[in-house]
Amino acid sequence: MIHINSDKLEHDKPSNDKSAIFPLHPFRALFVSMPGGGKRQACLELIGRHPKAFDTITIMHLDPKGTTEYEILGDGAKMIGEDELPDASNFDRSLRNLLIIDELNVSDKGPAYKKKFDRLFGYCSTHCSLSIICQVQDAFTLPVSCRRAMNHWALWRSSDSFVTNTLGRRLGIKQLGEIFDDLELGAHDYVWVDLSGNGPKLRKNLTHVITINE
Repeated sequence: MIHINSDKLEHDKPSNDKSAIFPLHPFRALFVSMPGGGKRQACLELIGRHPKAFDTITIMHLDPKGTTEYEILGDGAKMIGEDELPDASNFDRSLRNLLIIDELNVSDKGPAYKKKFDRLFGYCSTHCSLSIICQVQDAFTLPVSCRRAMNHWALWRSSDSFVTNTLGRRLGIKQLGEIFDDLELGAHDYVWVDLSGNGPKLRKNLTHVITINE
């Protein structure tokens, strides 16, 4: 007997050839770059170009009432502050939901907040039809459990090559810094790392497949 989980009816189904370029919903993506690298622009481009539109978009921002950075998403996008951390009750499982977390520093939060934050990347994502894009300047400010839940990473060149290669090694990529050099990636280019198994593992700026010789 095959059990169909009613909480997961909105999940995208992978193709047999594992050729997906855009992440399948629900996904958890971490965008890591220095200030001005282009995380937000890449996030907006992913939303705009994704072949399946999101029904709801929620943005958690340090200045939800003052920022105009996400106006392009229209009135349907909901802005919330860092003290309005959502939970399972905020998302309709019958819809394709997206949560954008814009440079929220979780490392200075209390245990209760961190526990609720962690829950977003586990149960809420898989059982509440919730994709998450988390933008940070330093990946290591996120709890380990959240980093491990990420199945897509977008990495910009760091000013510290040790940090770049450390992240690469943890994602199974040898000498990530050399990839940036060999491809002559600019300040606003990034390497997309797909850990989902549903598409090519390495890509430039999401859509251009990178082939490396091990």
